[in-house]
Amino acid sequence: MNSVKSDSYIKEQVDKVWYYYDVDGSNYLDKVETQNFLKNFLKEHGMPPPTLATFNKFFYEHDINGDGVIS
Repeated sequence: MNSVKSDSYIKEQVDKVWYYYDVDGSNYLDKVETQNFLKNFLKEHGMPPPTLATFNKFFYEHDINGDGVIS
């Protein structure tokens, strides 16, 4: 699966479960909420949890405006 397809697939999955992971009801996912999502997503797909470097890369690629949350 290439990067574009995996990004698209991940976005679809986030949309399906957004409110489950948005525990504070802010309509954004902060770093902790995003980490919980990514860890569970990878586990459900038989993959190990992300390293800190991998998580940070994922987070900053998806924090499009740099405000520290994913919307």
